Amino acid sequence: MKAAFSLVTVVLILIAGFVGYYVAKNNLEPAVITQTQMTEAPKAQTIFTTQTATIQGTISKVEGNKLSITNLKQENGQFTVSDKVVIYKFRSGSTQASASSDIKTIETGQQVLLNLELAGGDYQVVSISYLPTAR
Repeated sequence: MKAAFSLVTVVLILIAGFVGYYVAKNNLEPAVITQTQMTEAPKAQTIFTTQTATIQGTISKVEGNKLSITNLKQENGQFTVSDKVVIYKFRSGSTQASASSDIKTIETGQQVLLNLELAGGDYQVVSISYLPTAR
């Protein structure tokens, strides 16, 4: 009788364990983490004189004064180039960057650091710094 009671106890514990595992496995959904896309610029705060933002990534497309950007997290966004943009590029073998304001010199597919300024409710690119390549 004592052995039968012990056997029934062990079987009930095993059944409870399997039922608990099954219920937990089917009722717990994995956490879904979404990334914020660069689709809409934040609105301006009135106390600030200017608001700036920085993006490190690559310029994937240039259409007129619009740049399509992909950041290091592979998020995409499109921004207008300011009329007062300054473009910094390193010449091969040089440690100093040369500056230009001609948007025709913008190149795609290279690592850049973009500085943006909030103007009229939208961020505009005010400087593009091409990162030097390793020698």
